[in-house]
Amino acid sequence: MKLGFLDLLGDLEHTIELIGVADAAGLTRYWLTEFPPQPSPMMLLGTLAGLSDRISVGTAAILFSYYAPRRTAHDYQLLERLYEGRIDAGVASSTALPRFIADDLEDRDPAKLAAAYPARFATFLHHLRNTPGNPAYDRELAWSGAAAEPPRVWSLGSGRAAELAAGHGTGFGYPLMYSGSVDDPQAMQRYVRTFTPNPFLEQPRRVLAVSGYCGATDEQARAVAESWGIFTPHVIGSPATCFTRLAALRDRYDADEIIWGDMNRVLAARRAAIEALAALAR
Repeated sequence: MKLGFLDLLGDLEHTIELIGVADAAGLTRYWLTEFPPQPSPMMLLGTLAGLSDRISVGTAAILFSYYAPRRTAHDYQLLERLYEGRIDAGVASSTALPRFIADDLEDRDPAKLAAAYPARFATFLHHLRNTPGNPAYDRELAWSGAAAEPPRVWSLGSGRAAELAAGHGTGFGYPLMYSGSVDDPQAMQRYVRTFTPNPFLEQPRRVLAVSGYCGATDEQARAVAESWGIFTPHVIGSPATCFTRLAALRDRYDADEIIWGDMNRVLAARRAAIEALAALAR
């Protein structure tokens, strides 16, 4: 099973150590969430890529209503130029922005943010994909230092994110990692059914992001989950229990890979979970 890691906590010391653990263990990707745990995930991607040898690094996802499409595209292009083939540009629409973010926007009306998102996403892709390898390359709009090919793009979310991913031919990621996440494969199925191939992605590419607690035993994992009491995630248990559950979710969603978000706040436990799950996934 292809397995990546989703860093949900934003603890910088943990992140700096765990990127090496995930890389050595053979995981496919290391993704950073944005608000509230990590306010500047894109700033960290170059550091994480430099601290590792082969694992892909990316965002899952930046809250795109807070970003300028062209500037963001050029930032990802720069990262791709430095670490070719290893950058994942994950973006999401969120109208429920934290107050301290929303206050910085000129227009923070949720309905207007939602209505503007598809056009902003299209603009972002237009600039991101304007690279020398694109037959429709526009030199006047391009950044001269861009890599020949753009980084991988992931539209992350549920129904509308799936529609945008299918219509624009990007990867799609469905989240089962929050208290309000709905365990329903329909968005993934709709994405595959309506996917439009393009020169950048010929076949659907889909991931399922799942949060949970992985402990030495089922009992230990449940005790940790209960002690935090935030919400009950979809996967709790020993490495064997978690892996079995993750494999079942992968099959039910027909996902290409799983991105595991361990919610444990103890570094040693997070490290052990990565190594144990990676060994089972080989």
